[in-house]
Amino acid sequence: ITSVGYGDITPQNADEMSICTIFLLMSACLWAYIIGNATAIVSTGDPDAIAHHQTMDALNKFMADKCFPDQLRARLRTFFNNAKELSKAAGYKELTERLSPKLRSDVTEKAASWMLNLDYFKGRTIEIGCVVQLAHYLIGNVYEQTETVPWDDGLFCCSKGVASRQGRVRTAGAFWGEDFILSSDALKDKQPAYALTFVEILFLPRDDFEHVMDDWPLEKKLVRKAVCLMAMKRGILYASKVIKPIRVEFANVQWDQLQPELENRLYQTKNRRTESEKMLQKAEETKKKTEATQKQVAQLTMQMDIMQQNMILMMGALNVKPVAPMKSVAPAASPDNAPLEDIFARANGPAASSGTLAPITDRPQVAMTDGGSMLGITEGTSDV
Repeated sequence: ITSVGYGDITPQNADEMSICTIFLLMSACLWAYIIGNATAIVSTGDPDAIAHHQTMDALNKFMADKCFPDQLRARLRTFFNNAKELSKAAGYKELTERLSPKLRSDVTEKAASWMLNLDYFKGRTIEIGCVVQLAHYLIGNVYEQTETVPWDDGLFCCSKGVASRQGRVRTAGAFWGEDFILSSDALKDKQPAYALTFVEILFLPRDDFEHVMDDWPLEKKLVRKAVCLMAMKRGILYASKVIKPIRVEFANVQWDQLQPELENRLYQTKNRRTESEKMLQKAEETKKKTEATQKQVAQLTMQMDIMQQNMILMMGALNVKPVAPMKSVAPAASPDNAPLEDIFARANGPAASSGTLAPITDRPQVAMTDGGSMLGITEGTSDV
């Protein structure tokens, strides 16, 4: 199959040569088919590795074009090597969305099992469909070593790596920010986290969480109970922080006399918090209005461009040349007889002091027939 032989047996006539030629062609096609399949298996055996190699090639070209220093190049290569798992997770998410509802529930139950350890879900019967919907809104981010994971209004989970927050080590499966269910930012713990190694963080925004809870009333009721209990605990701690400096400042004053001052301090704090929330809400609304306005302007601009192109095409089809608009010159105003001076200027004749109009000479005259059709143009004079 792989060769034509050693030459010890050779065809002797035309029929034998024809048969050998046919077998040679068949063996060549078979050998090409085997080699092609083997090459395809090797080249497409690991799509994730191939995509990662392509990404690294693009990164190397980008760094060479921008002339990055060696230290920065090493950091970028290390980051993309550790972020390879995040790309796989994105591909797995696409595969999960293509599954049937039952298979998707079974797969997500294992991947998002850490959600069942939340204080308001732990030890309670939770519908797996709710967990599946919550897992759909998870956003993955990768942080390099010693990088800060900033606080945001949502739930955080360490999917891979090691992080620290408030002096506690957070490994894979640990979560924080479970107080994102509270509506008051003053009662939330806004301490950031820090990456001890390359970490992959999953983030669930608060708006998406509330949107999912609207579809599951029983789970929403559990969350509401947790909100009331958490708000009461943290509200008491927050009020104690406000009361303690007042008691130190007014140590010799009775408690009943401190009630107005205490209410004033708490009311001012509440007002500041409310005003800040209103400002954030107003800024968000302004941003949305600006984006909508920019979108409308872009659409109008596009429509005007299309209309202008259509007008140019129509004028080209009709063989009409666009005429530039004539510039109108306003006559100089005078204190006396402004209308008469305007008429004299238009008639191109001298103005008499008596106010009469002078004749206009060298005007082209049009000779008309009795029927009103033009016969020709002659030069002559006429009176206005």
